[in-house]
Amino acid sequence: MGILYSSCVPNRDCKIVIMGLEGGGKTSIINWMREGKALEEPPQVTYSFNYFECSKFGYNMKMFDIGGTDRKTTFWRHFLSGAHGLIYVVDSSNFTRLSEAREQLHKILGFEAMHGVRTLILANKMDLQDRKICQVASVELIRKELGLDNSFHQWCIEPCSAVTGEGIMTGLRWAVQGV
Repeated sequence: MGILYSSCVPNRDCKIVIMGLEGGGKTSIINWMREGKALEEPPQVTYSFNYFECSKFGYNMKMFDIGGTDRKTTFWRHFLSGAHGLIYVVDSSNFTRLSEAREQLHKILGFEAMHGVRTLILANKMDLQDRKICQVASVELIRKELGLDNSFHQWCIEPCSAVTGEGIMTGLRWAVQGV
């Protein structure tokens, strides 16, 4: 009976907003979410927003990829309204932009629409250290630099790689839990 019942329950709808500084890997991560593989060609910069839908883990997700420039902050509130989750992508190989990422993240979390919204930080490009290309920031350093201890939001940091796909689905599953 339980198996039959669970297969008849319709998927739940949820809205996920994906943000982060340009060059962090948002578009590549989205490709893993949609296609289950890395991009074949380098992605283009997102100047406005991209919208897509996907069904995973029993959820119909409406996902908005918002371009990473600060000039568009006046439009953010339209995308953030009604969001169930925020996925914020950080380039863990770029130590110099962590303070900028912190400013942007706290600006986003400061919107009234974001109160109580689950926040997933995807610490992208972790594979660069494994491949001995460069050093990357640890999860602990990212947590500290982003000032997450002072946040009232429910948050999680998931190390990931948009090249290998490692950590992306684990993070996405956490982001939609309890929606």
